[in-house]
Amino acid sequence: GLMRFSPLIVSCRSECSVFSTVVINLDRDPDRLTYMRAQLQREGIPFERYPAILGAAMPQSLREYFAPQEDGTGFLSNGELGCYASHLAVYEAIADGRIAAPALVLEDDVKLPKNLTALIEQIVGAAPANWDLIRLSTPAKRAYFTVAELAPPYALVRYAISSGSNGAMLVSASGARKFIDKSDLRSAPIDQDNRQLWRFDLNLFGVAPEPIRGNSLETSTIDELTTARARDDKSRQVELRRIRKLGRRHAWNISKVGVVAWAASEVVSGIAA
Repeated sequence: GLMRFSPLIVSCRSECSVFSTVVINLDRDPDRLTYMRAQLQREGIPFERYPAILGAAMPQSLREYFAPQEDGTGFLSNGELGCYASHLAVYEAIADGRIAAPALVLEDDVKLPKNLTALIEQIVGAAPANWDLIRLSTPAKRAYFTVAELAPPYALVRYAISSGSNGAMLVSASGARKFIDKSDLRSAPIDQDNRQLWRFDLNLFGVAPEPIRGNSLETSTIDELTTARARDDKSRQVELRRIRKLGRRHAWNISKVGVVAWAASEVVSGIAA
């Protein structure tokens, strides 16, 4: 069934890692699974495959997360709905313990670096105890605050403006529980919603430079399922900017880093824009 995980365990080269790993993969994309398996086996990382969900075939339990939409005409395309629902289903499994936390959640088109296990264990060790999510495939395009130095060239950071990327994310149990709150219906793509840290009270961090490269394959399954209207409609872009709520972002950052650091970050971000 859609909610069943398919173990694809590879042996650990040494002691097994302190994190679990999930790869989200559509049944129709076995080549992508082969691509991910080869990389994870190279690193000696055991993983589970989660069968990704098609938006048009979403189970009712997951549809309850989303604002009502008419198929084909709603704000979210079927591809975006399926992507979002797939991540939500994985987060549900992390929240209720079916997947051990912290979990490395990977889409099936990312490029993994060598020595990934050691890096992630260092990241988890350096992160504050109350971390929720840690982005691993997000370029830091604007200002960020260094939280801890990691093995060069990496640093654990907090973003002034978090870019959207779900290619590779470390998820804690608390982060999963916060993000699966059904009281706030979803109407935007997941990479827009999980930028709104204030909305879900997410204690989010990242790694700069990003150690995992997202969208490393030539084609995107979601793009293939997303209509040209959804990608190019100017009114859609206006709505996405409205959803991101600039004022809320400013207030959130001030609460986390203080007025002086926030003001400096806005100057740097403005220059980088």
